[in-house]
Amino acid sequence: PSACIADAKLLAGLKEDPFAGLSFRCAANGEYKGWHLYEDEIAQARSIEKGLGRPDDPVLIVYSSGTTGAPKGIVLRQSGVIGNALRVMERLEHGPNDRFITLLPSFHTFGYNFEFIKPALVHGPVVVMPAFDAERALALIERYKVTVLHAVPTMIARIFDAQLLAKHDVTSIRMVYTGGGPVSPELKRYLKEDIGIAVSEGYGMTECSAGATIQPLRK
Repeated sequence: PSACIADAKLLAGLKEDPFAGLSFRCAANGEYKGWHLYEDEIAQARSIEKGLGRPDDPVLIVYSSGTTGAPKGIVLRQSGVIGNALRVMERLEHGPNDRFITLLPSFHTFGYNFEFIKPALVHGPVVVMPAFDAERALALIERYKVTVLHAVPTMIARIFDAQLLAKHDVTSIRMVYTGGGPVSPELKRYLKEDIGIAVSEGYGMTECSAGATIQPLRK
């Protein structure tokens, strides 16, 4: 690698800077000695006319602990990641009018692919949460009129807790996509019949560039 972008809070815990030899180092959410400021770099950013890289170029290395032993770096190619995202978006009917929120951790293939790559491809805005918190998520969903949720079943159950839900207007949500674990029939029925939100359940893994099977939206 020739560049690193990292959270300043994480960098502050390092005794030594292991990234000293990189040509570009950028810190977000605060300052770090000798590093560029993320906010400054974003302010100076400009659009590029031509895409970067070739279809077979590696674009991501995502670490998976789905097997025994130490986590393994899985190399994903640009064509696989983008092709998978386009097919999943088509099935989930994502579009430029959708608004997204990062409920999942971005270091995981589910979070990164569904909450960054897919919104980018439809030019949809993303509300970024540093960590999951159900009540905070509901406040942000209400404030920014989020339309799409991607989350594991436990997160969905916590967000749509009746007591929390009574305090917030979440009528902007049009669909929920969930996976990463078993989804109870009661939860799906509650979302579809009691709240009126379309639900899709899917299965995926890192080696598949995220989505492997995706249900059509069902109300």
